[in-house]
Amino acid sequence: MRAKAFCVTKKKNRLTGGITLSVWGIAGLMMALTVITVALSFFLASYGIAMEQSLLAGCLLASALGIWLAARTGNRAMRNAMLFFRDEEDHLYVQDIRQLAGYRRGILGYAQMEREMGRRREEVLRQFEKSGVPPVGAAEILKVDSIREQGQGYALVCRVRYSHGAVGKYTCFLVKGEPYERELLWELERRRSWQGAELREDKGPIHILISLAVFLAVTGVCVMSHPAVALLPTVIYFPCLGLDFIAVWVLVYLIVKWRRGE
Repeated sequence: MRAKAFCVTKKKNRLTGGITLSVWGIAGLMMALTVITVALSFFLASYGIAMEQSLLAGCLLASALGIWLAARTGNRAMRNAMLFFRDEEDHLYVQDIRQLAGYRRGILGYAQMEREMGRRREEVLRQFEKSGVPPVGAAEILKVDSIREQGQGYALVCRVRYSHGAVGKYTCFLVKGEPYERELLWELERRRSWQGAELREDKGPIHILISLAVFLAVTGVCVMSHPAVALLPTVIYFPCLGLDFIAVWVLVYLIVKWRRGE
């Protein structure tokens, strides 16, 4: 079988500065929203609305928007960093090009990392085109546990063999709309049936709803036990506040796992 690389085409590849521009745009938007929130709080204060309340509401809305935009930018970068390889022996491999670029802090560091990712990507593809051998750090896909369609791509949960020999679960993404999409999906579907793999029911939304209900219930108890409200004994306020903090992190964790297809 002919060796082949499956990757995002240059036209759609975002490892050329687009992600960095998005990060700068998010940072600028957050700064603008902060200034608007402060100005709006002074304006509303003249109408008798407490400045603390308007500042809190504005900060929460701005933070939620920033987290959502950052998550979308991160997902786009992840999708475009995934390379798939099929060698002549019909083994399928996946490589996250970000692992070859190294981690750098800050927006400027991320810009350098993005350029390094683009350079490494082209090097890996040239090497594979010449030799037909996947890069050293690529993980071999042994079995595909699930394929879930998500917006502009597919979330894949696979069992892989890493380059050092260990076997484990791995989540990766396949971009929609590429010429190789149907062929690669066929390769992945073949490996989903290996070793008697079964498509399990997706219980992620149920777990998320249960976690959300717990979070809302604990939040309600927190509000009612606050000294300013005092509908419940105030002694339970701080324990409930700690439980509320844990509940929100569990909720975020479950949402992230579900979005990743796990």
